[in-house]
Amino acid sequence: MGAASVPSAPTAAAIRRQIEQLYATRQLIGDGGVVCELDTLSVTAERGDFIAGVCREYRPAATLEIGMAWGMSTLFMLEALAEIGSARPGCHAVIDPFQSKLFHNAALRAVREAGAGELIDFYPEPSQIVLPRMISAGRRFDLAFIDGDHRFEAAFIDFYFIDQLLKPGGIVIFDDLGMDGVFLACAFAEKNHRYIPKQEYISASIAQRWKRRRDSRSGRYVRPALRVYQKPLVSSVRDEFYVAPFFRGLVQFEGIPGVVSPRLVRNRLNHIGRVALVEGDRVTARHAFRRSLQAGGFQFGTWMRLLRTFLPVKLATRLTGKKTHAGARTA
Repeated sequence: MGAASVPSAPTAAAIRRQIEQLYATRQLIGDGGVVCELDTLSVTAERGDFIAGVCREYRPAATLEIGMAWGMSTLFMLEALAEIGSARPGCHAVIDPFQSKLFHNAALRAVREAGAGELIDFYPEPSQIVLPRMISAGRRFDLAFIDGDHRFEAAFIDFYFIDQLLKPGGIVIFDDLGMDGVFLACAFAEKNHRYIPKQEYISASIAQRWKRRRDSRSGRYVRPALRVYQKPLVSSVRDEFYVAPFFRGLVQFEGIPGVVSPRLVRNRLNHIGRVALVEGDRVTARHAFRRSLQAGGFQFGTWMRLLRTFLPVKLATRLTGKKTHAGARTA
């Protein structure tokens, strides 16, 4: 009887207070008292409300999130789960191999401070390792949020395994369709696995400026920041790789004026570079940092990280792992 009352402990109101406090202070506390700044890599309040709204609409009992970072999307999802009565121990599985190395476990601490620590089933390993284990264990989810590695091969693999973990009619939310890899993974899900687009999110400022799906001046497609898909009730995977429509419509992320700020472009690319450095992949890191520098703006830190890609792998990995993702400082 006592265990049955646990889900009501973390209230939606308590989680909401934590969300509002973090946005107000723009700071989180990590391991060892490190103060971390909430930067543009974290979801905005508007995006978070959209994700929570999807959870409220579809009322999932079991949810999965790939990529925790500063934990704001996690808190929004937990708030929605508490509101709809799905909050219970381990109801929300989270995968993030960089929570300790790059984010100082600040997100995990923020969730605990909100009284929702028991709701999290946390995995500090890469998703390509954890997801197959979940499949072998017979895990099933009603809703998944993909916001991990934005390179195509990683986003594609995440979707491939999540497709097997989602219940028929389940929901998957892709974040950052502005990144080419995520955009292509969405195209694959839609064209090859018949996933049904349900909703998408474009920020209010962009929606005001871009009344139609295409810019009247350039004719370029306006990508949403997030897109929601529903898994078909009956699987209808194509027998062969549907190549042409899968790649059709791809447009360059940085080539869409006004849709994404140059600062956000730089932050996303720098994040990809840092992750690649921690993994010892200097080639990918070097490419990401160079693209970030091409996006413009004074970026002394990015120049230093680019130089780091020419150091021995172990040294570059050690230096990158020591630094917080958003310029944290010791309290």
